[in-house]
Amino acid sequence: GDTVQFRLCWSNYSSASAFTFVITDAVPVGTTFLPGASTAAFHWRNTDGVTPRVAYSPATPTTPPAAFTEANPLAGARWLRFTIPSAGVNTTGCVCFRVTVN
Repeated sequence: GDTVQFRLCWSNYSSASAFTFVITDAVPVGTTFLPGASTAAFHWRNTDGVTPRVAYSPATPTTPPAAFTEANPLAGARWLRFTIPSAGVNTTGCVCFRVTVN
């Protein structure tokens, strides 16, 4: 019944901007994703001010599925995909999501 928050962070310390990269993560087995807990307004931070796009999948394979729905994840989400449109030189950022332990 405990709530756990996961934070996935990135950085770009290269000499060039990065464009359109994706972070994909599974919702851990034995937990339930909390809908609305990964909205951009509360659970992302980056030094560029760029908002990631969020997508989800209810599929349960052990590797990322091919199809994701781009929307704020709903209950039953098993995979999350965050697309970061750009990361300038010397920028960092994080996306977060919460789950409850079953």
